[in-house]
Amino acid sequence: YGLEILFKKTAGRSRGWIGYTYAKTMKHIQKHGWYFPLYDRTHTLNIVGDITISVKNNVHFSTAVQASSGQPFTPPIGRYDHWQADHDPYMPAWYWDENFLVGRKNSERLPFYFRLDVGLKQKKSIFGIPYERYLQLVNVTNHVNPLTYQYRPKENRLTGETLGLERAAVPMFPFFFTAGYRIEL
Repeated sequence: YGLEILFKKTAGRSRGWIGYTYAKTMKHIQKHGWYFPLYDRTHTLNIVGDITISVKNNVHFSTAVQASSGQPFTPPIGRYDHWQADHDPYMPAWYWDENFLVGRKNSERLPFYFRLDVGLKQKKSIFGIPYERYLQLVNVTNHVNPLTYQYRPKENRLTGETLGLERAAVPMFPFFFTAGYRIEL
């Protein structure tokens, strides 16, 4: 179940929309019971705007804000090592394998997601062919939005003793810009 709200302005020099979604999504399977599905985001807010700066030169400034709850993930709660046989008849060997013990399915969430993009574009035509030149700044605030986490054993550098797990975020896009031309044929 959920709720969606949308406010939209489509006329005039400034146009855009604001959308908010509240969604409660749960799945059930025998092995795990009730859990949040992988791409569940309870709260989502999108704000998109486009302002005509110059009607004569057809120049537009645009902005987009995306904010949402973090996605669920299954956290590791420990790790174990074991030796495994390689059953090659010509060269039998043993190798060490590391495995993680995991907690309840999708019982934790990634941090709050936030992204602000801004852009400038100008529409023109040459020989009757429409084109657009643009400059876009992506993730202007350089907010770190983790895509996932990587885990590795945390070790005492002096003794080599394993102390637990270290977690490092694998981030999505940092701040960057794009510029170019779009041609409609």
